[in-house]
Amino acid sequence: MRTIMISARYLFLPAAAAIVAVITVAGCRQEENASAPGNETEQVAPTLTIEPASANVTAGNSSCTFAVSGNTTWWAAVDEAAAEWSVVSPPTGTSNGTVTFIAIENNATTPRHATVHFTAGTLTRQVAVTQAGGTFVLTTDRNNIQAAHTGGNYMVVVNCSRPWTVAVNSEAVAWCTPLPVLGSGNNPATPVTLTVARNYTPAPRAATVTFTADTYTRQVVVTQENAEPVLSAALEKDYFPNIIATPDAGAYRIALTCNLAWTTSLNSAATAWCTLPSPASATGNATVTVNVQANTATNARRTAAITFSVGTLTLTVNVVQRSKPRVYAAASANRPPYAASDTVWEFGAQAWSAAIHDPYCDQYKEFIEKKDEVKCSHHTDENGTRYYYNWPYVHLYGDDNATGEGDKLCPSPWRMPTKSDLQTLCDYSVPQTLSAAWGFGASPGDPNLEWAYYWSKTRYEYSYDYAYALWYNRSDWMVNDVHVEDGKQVRCVKDL
Repeated sequence: MRTIMISARYLFLPAAAAIVAVITVAGCRQEENASAPGNETEQVAPTLTIEPASANVTAGNSSCTFAVSGNTTWWAAVDEAAAEWSVVSPPTGTSNGTVTFIAIENNATTPRHATVHFTAGTLTRQVAVTQAGGTFVLTTDRNNIQAAHTGGNYMVVVNCSRPWTVAVNSEAVAWCTPLPVLGSGNNPATPVTLTVARNYTPAPRAATVTFTADTYTRQVVVTQENAEPVLSAALEKDYFPNIIATPDAGAYRIALTCNLAWTTSLNSAATAWCTLPSPASATGNATVTVNVQANTATNARRTAAITFSVGTLTLTVNVVQRSKPRVYAAASANRPPYAASDTVWEFGAQAWSAAIHDPYCDQYKEFIEKKDEVKCSHHTDENGTRYYYNWPYVHLYGDDNATGEGDKLCPSPWRMPTKSDLQTLCDYSVPQTLSAAWGFGASPGDPNLEWAYYWSKTRYEYSYDYAYALWYNRSDWMVNDVHVEDGKQVRCVKDL
């Protein structure tokens, strides 16, 4: 058997020829059918007409319609830039129809434009739509707010056609805070709360609240009144306005009552020995501490003036620091003849003697109740001997100005102290220091005796039955009125 090898490329020729033959025959038949009587087909060109060619719509939510005329299927769409705020409906149709262009509200004050594209096959048409700019709205329901000094929340209603923000001037941000601080616009009435802090300053203050949308602004002014300042001080001991400081170093407190912000100042002459109160400034009530250094001088008191200020209102507290008195033993010629001891105390511009022991009191063993009869007595116990006089006795025999005859308790240059002299002694120092440190106590024999009275020669102005005396109880000094029939001690004073 013989095998015949034929190239593969030749195997495709008969098939190709057959395909060509089919195509040729089919083509001939189509031509024959087309040319046959009654078989002709007319080719119709597509048409597309849009009316009107342009349109205008208002700034609000608005629409317009376009009439579409055509003989085929068509499509409609807005350009990409306008797709955010407009649409067409329906987006497609066949032959004649109507397309509606729909736009949302234009919040801007400038107009905006859209192009609607119509397409039918290879045909395209464009129509222009212009939406008018909106009327810009930025309003608040108030322009001014009067805020009380106590502060509080105040409401402002803002109406804006565009997104907005609100801010407060930098000088007022610490005390005026808005919330919320922005809004979406589109004309909703939005309440904004302004929180106003309490005004602790002695003067009114103002905040400017600015609402901003695009380049437009609206301002609301908040004016806050000041409070009437209240300023007072209480001291540890009721010597107001003076703090009576001992010669030793120490700390003294002042209870300050104030409803506003306050500051303190100290006179420059006292800065070397007295510190500015701590705290030196604050708001509202506070307890401040004043520190003083020891006064090493002898018989030379010094004063610091601490001034608290609230605006134009001021309050001054004086720190009066006493020095140690000059205490010495005086010769007999330089002290009252009946002084119980030779000790003399010099306080400032005055010298004070020891208690007076009148030797003529020996004839009086006790007081009798007869009014205005001059009497004195003495008493001796483990604390020593003390001489007591009723006030008529002092009135007659007190000093050279007394009307009685005979020797005086306080002969010149000594004299009986007045009410003012006793008060000066009270103001000079606290009694603990006078008695314990300097021996100026109730009794020469016992400086720490629990209590004592010393007469003045000043009669009580509101009653003939009373006169002024110095009362001492180891914790306080006090000048008060005492019945003239009572028995009290006597010290003499001399002006230096």
